[in-house]
Amino acid sequence: MLPMNIVPENNSLKERIQRLDSAPGEILVMPASISSVVSFYASFITVPDFERGDDLFRDIAISMLDKGTIRRSKLEIAAAIEDVGARISFSSNGLRASVSGKALVKDLPVVLELVKEQLLEPAFPEDEFMRLRERYLASFQQGLLDTGVLSGSALNRSIFPADHPSYSPDPEQEIERLQKISVDDIRSYYLDHISLEDWRMALVGDLDATLLKDSVLMEFPVSDGSGIKPWPTILPEKPLSGQIEINVPDRDNIDVRMGHAIGLRRQDDEYIPLVLGVFILGGNFSARLMQTVRDEKGLTYGIQSGLVGVDPCFSGQWKTSVTLNSDKLQSGMEATLYELKKFVSEGVTEAEIKEKKETIAGSYLVGLSTTGSLARAIVHTRERGEDLDYLDVFPEKVRAVTLQEVNGAITKHLEPDLLHVALAGTLPEIAE
Repeated sequence: MLPMNIVPENNSLKERIQRLDSAPGEILVMPASISSVVSFYASFITVPDFERGDDLFRDIAISMLDKGTIRRSKLEIAAAIEDVGARISFSSNGLRASVSGKALVKDLPVVLELVKEQLLEPAFPEDEFMRLRERYLASFQQGLLDTGVLSGSALNRSIFPADHPSYSPDPEQEIERLQKISVDDIRSYYLDHISLEDWRMALVGDLDATLLKDSVLMEFPVSDGSGIKPWPTILPEKPLSGQIEINVPDRDNIDVRMGHAIGLRRQDDEYIPLVLGVFILGGNFSARLMQTVRDEKGLTYGIQSGLVGVDPCFSGQWKTSVTLNSDKLQSGMEATLYELKKFVSEGVTEAEIKEKKETIAGSYLVGLSTTGSLARAIVHTRERGEDLDYLDVFPEKVRAVTLQEVNGAITKHLEPDLLHVALAGTLPEIAE
């Protein structure tokens, strides 16, 4: 971990961030006293058709960006990166894909040229695709035996429609779809659907914006992201049927997932108060659920609760996860539901709020302690449409939340009687 003085005490992060003038998209540079090193993080919108399963095509295509380009093989690209001691990685999630890395300042032009080449000239070699598809298949097949994956994805299917980013396809259907995909499908999908739309990039380290004005960054063919359309807000609804039960043989532990939709987006005023409230309920080892269901009643080794998938473009869910032995399944679920209902009816206390405010604010600051995490935080802030001063004021926003705001958000948005329930494992009635 790099020194905490990356986060300034006297001048704000926003004041230290420079915009690269006339750059395509949005490129932000933050000088930091880390000798000769720079970290970068960039993201762009992909917006796959989730109902059609395009996110699988997108994820495979992004995973293949480091497998070679039209000009260079995978090994040649890897050697070029290794020669300068740099790192480049690609990933995708939700609506966006990202590229991140680290390099010496003197090697940054070479590394950025490699990033551009991988993004704009991927080769999608068939042998690499076949190996990657086998890894995906193995992962999906392993997921068929993972009780946490099975219960979590079943819960998502119960709450969200198939075109929603938080929807989880049936694992067996995903395997069937994956087996039919060819490298030509992936290549066509990338060329037809992926562009550097709404490109946002941050570079943090021993440099300033003037060093980049003649760089390859000025040549990226990006668009403005005007194709983004927010999803309709999903509100809590009573499940159409009873709890979802998935039997997995030879599993002593049963993973239980409880949740319902949350009619909030990331930028809504009640988001931070509700995050704080749910963190008090189940955010860490000193949260209520751990103290009651685990420590006092001895019914589980692990239980947590939080907001999941809340985004500026779509709403998410309130989700509670608990792992129970089969002989404690009924009592554990009843105890969990009891604590959830008690939490909503009684609310939180001033003492709990004071403690958790400092926990959340402190964790946020620790999360800004490296150049890589700072670059990521800068981009995520802009992705949400926030001004850069949000980087500085977030801890104070948390500390300014009142008891009334937290309890009001809890009462308004959390409805234990509307929880969807999914569980996976060797269920007692089947085991007998």
